[in-house]
Amino acid sequence: MKQLKRMAAAGGAIALVGIWPLAVGHIGQTIVTDGVKNLSNHNVKVELEEYHRGYLTSEAKTLVTVTDPQAIAQLQAYGWPTQYEFVHVIHHGLVSITGETSLAQNPELVLNTKTQLNGNTEFSTVIEHQQFDMAGSMPMTVLLESLTLNGSVSVLGQLDYQLSMPSIELDYKSGTMVRLSGLNSNGDGKVEQELWLGEQTVAIDSFVIDDNEGVNLVELNGFNYQFQTSEDEKADTLQGNYQLTVKDFKNHDGEAANLNMSFTASGFDKSSFLDITEMYQNTPQWTSAETEKVLPKVDALLAKGFTLSLSKFKVDIDEGHFETNWTLDLPAGSADSSKDMLQLLGLFKGNMNAFVSSDLVMAYPFIQQNLDELLIMEVATQSDDGYRLSLQLDNGEIKFANGKAVPIISLVAPMLMHQAQ
Repeated sequence: MKQLKRMAAAGGAIALVGIWPLAVGHIGQTIVTDGVKNLSNHNVKVELEEYHRGYLTSEAKTLVTVTDPQAIAQLQAYGWPTQYEFVHVIHHGLVSITGETSLAQNPELVLNTKTQLNGNTEFSTVIEHQQFDMAGSMPMTVLLESLTLNGSVSVLGQLDYQLSMPSIELDYKSGTMVRLSGLNSNGDGKVEQELWLGEQTVAIDSFVIDDNEGVNLVELNGFNYQFQTSEDEKADTLQGNYQLTVKDFKNHDGEAANLNMSFTASGFDKSSFLDITEMYQNTPQWTSAETEKVLPKVDALLAKGFTLSLSKFKVDIDEGHFETNWTLDLPAGSADSSKDMLQLLGLFKGNMNAFVSSDLVMAYPFIQQNLDELLIMEVATQSDDGYRLSLQLDNGEIKFANGKAVPIISLVAPMLMHQAQ
């Protein structure tokens, strides 16, 4: 009897191994089908054209159609298609599913994936030198040196990635050339209701635009942009922190260098912010009816309050220097603010400091007139190295360092009257 049980167990194990690839294939098809459904949004439509499930390998095709009107117009202007077909070859492993996804129009562009049975997926691609010839209203040739992408995405939507692209060049038939070198980007976060929550970094060594005579129209070096968005689940609010640095920038108007900026936006009511964003994205033409619908969401957003802070902005322009920092805060509790915008203005609190170097004023004389007016009003001060301005916003007034105060309504009312006309 024991021998019979052993033989039965062995036979059961063999049968399980035999049917396991079929089970994995079924799981793979479910993952692909569900994934296709989740990828469609108001910008693109994703359809599963066909799926042929095999014993060890399955094949599928998906069709991605761009539906956003602005994106369609831009693609058509460059002579690019608005539909893209992808071919998927899926291999059934014991504990994972591997696959290669290629673009039907260009089979050399391949994305490799490895999906665990729980749905977590790793992805990677390495693209060697590629040349693309584009027609349309602005014919050009795109030269891609190489591109490397790898990362992972979980079944819960958590994404991390690393992207590297040594150089890409756009050569227009008109003679204009655009070249981007040393692009590196990485991110770690998730997309929730089309809002990125997490960290991302984009760095570029250089970006150049040349005209048809080979003269630099724009040149940028040492670009680095970092941002972090997060949520306070207890307070149901959103926060974003943004950092930007640029080593130098040149165009026909002048030169700038050592740009350094830090900006924070915090305290935004998550629910109303996402609702407002979705309404704007899904409304091609805004009417008074949409305005009536969005105002309660705006009131909810303002009622929670928020803070905007430019903690640092510094830049060298030609031979001069400019820097500033400011904070604007709207306290919570501003109910029905959209019905009385003038009253809302009185609730804001904040401050601002600014400095303009004497060298910058000498390089751009038109700045001098505005500064002279501020000096006459005694709201700005002058020293050997430059001009300084400091002010505070509180109780509906702008208060300067010399003690003078100006009602904010007196500054805003002329603009509102001009808009009404």
